[in-house]
Amino acid sequence: MTDQTAHVLPEGRLEVGAGLVGTRVENLGVSLPVRYGAGAGVEVSANVAHLALGVVNAQAEWEFHESPNGSFSLRAGVLWLNPEFFWWASDEQREALGDAVEVLLVPVELLTTLPVSSGVDATLSVGYTHAAAIGGLSDDSSHATGQFGTRDLVVGGQFTFVVTPKVALNLGAQVPVWAASHVNASGETEIAPGVVVGVVTDELIEHDISGLYTVEFSAIVLRDDLWLRIGLVQNYRFITGTIPFPIPTIDMAWRF
Repeated sequence: MTDQTAHVLPEGRLEVGAGLVGTRVENLGVSLPVRYGAGAGVEVSANVAHLALGVVNAQAEWEFHESPNGSFSLRAGVLWLNPEFFWWASDEQREALGDAVEVLLVPVELLTTLPVSSGVDATLSVGYTHAAAIGGLSDDSSHATGQFGTRDLVVGGQFTFVVTPKVALNLGAQVPVWAASHVNASGETEIAPGVVVGVVTDELIEHDISGLYTVEFSAIVLRDDLWLRIGLVQNYRFITGTIPFPIPTIDMAWRF
């Protein structure tokens, strides 16, 4: 497995998958990932489901150290939601939405996978996600532009238990250690002929994230070059809120 560990695909290997829900905000509920081992410890990937809808995204992971005692990797990606790329919307809708808002999300993660015993691995991670929504509104007498962003630092841990050569169990958790919102906006309006009133704000608001952890349990079944993973996610989180009931997840992939 490479998506939740510090391991990457071997050079020349291709993995095509499909999944629902996922444990990451950037999954946006559905994924058709395509991953490729580019060599030199590098794996590149993209979510084709998002690309098909006009959401630009890409990710790369570099396994910069691999040994029997453990592996270390650095993962980074980008997700760009620009309504001008929504081919399924009308020209008028794309133009109106494109002028109003676009969203950029950049996750970065450092991972290490360590052997605990002959049948147990542990993966530890530190991840930072930078998100920003940029937009503006204007009419004949008023104009406003601004940016609303979130910053998120999360630590994670996962244990993988190999039950048989074809079955494994995962138990993991993600715990936020810092989260904040950044608001940077300005606007002005003409309240009378020749009289313009404006306002500017630039503020970083830190959030209380105590108790906002996420727990995941999943089972993985392998068969030749196919794997299937079924699990539950408790407290699916986004910044300062969680979904308080368990959510089922499922994904699979084929390797070539």
